[in-house]
This record gives sequence, C-alpha cells and structure tokens, in this order.
Amino acid sequence: MKSFLHSSFTEFFTFLRANKISRCREREVVSWFVTSALINKIKKGTWLNDPSQIVVEAAVPQLPVYGKKQCCKDLVIWNKSFQTYWNEKFEAVYHPAYIIEWKVVRYWQRVKPSMNHDFEWLSAFSKVYNTVCISVNIEFKKGNEFVVEVITFLNGKQKNKILY
Repeated sequence: MKSFLHSSFTEFFTFLRANKISRCREREVVSWFVTSALINKIKKGTWLNDPSQIVVEAAVPQLPVYGKKQCCKDLVIWNKSFQTYWNEKFEAVYHPAYIIEWKVVRYWQRVKPSMNHDFEWLSAFSKVYNTVCISVNIEFKKGNEFVVEVITFLNGKQKNKILY
C-alpha cells in the first residue's frame, strides 16, 4: 500500500479514537476520511496532485461475470484529474489506480455483513485491471472502541492485512 494511504489511515483512525467518534455510518466514515485525512496528501507535482482524482461512489467497470457494464464503489482514486472510466464515446476503457471499499458494523447488529463477496470482487478486479484494491472493515464495539482491518489486493492476491 502506498505510504500516502497508510499514513492517511493511521491519522484518521487515530483521530477517531482520540475523539471517541463512533456514532456514524459507512457514508460518514468515507466522507470524513476523504475530507479530513486523504485530502491533506494532495500536493502539486506529485502523483496525487488534484482533489478531483478522489471520487466517492464512483462508477468503475464491472467484472464480466456479473453481466453489467459498471458498478459503483465507495472510494476511487484515479490516475488523472477529472477522470472517469469512460472515453469520449462513453466506452468503458479506463480503470482507477485505487478502489477502497468500506464496511462498518456494530456490536449490536444481529447479522454482520459478509466480507467474502467484497474480498472476491476486489481480488478479481485487481487481477483483471491491475488496480490496487483495498477493503477497510471497521467494527465498532461497546463504548467508543473499534477495530479496523485493512486488506490490500493486487494482481488477484491478498498482499497484506493491517490492523489499526
């Protein structure tokens, strides 16, 4: 995982813990991560040089096995400013540099969402498109405690698993 993402995750989860922030859903967490941590990594003259490279709920090419042309992912980082996966003729030709899928679960949820589908999809997408795909899973415990697991997929394989 690129250092700008690792440091963004570290800063963000440290901030959530220090401020005892636990009353939030997936959408808030993704938005807060972008606006409070990831945005600070944008620097002119570097690879991540424009806020428009970061898109929440972005369309990406769907894997052929699913029968659709596109699907939306929680957080997508593109190689260029204002990039999408379509060309001028609205043909799906581009793929993102990073896809980050998030899951937020709570201790009181009777049915916890399965991460297996996300893992399989991210692994397959990383193999087909050579995109770095990341799964971020946050489990809020009683009180303000939480556990975070970040899993990176590249070339169809799980590369690492980091607990924050």
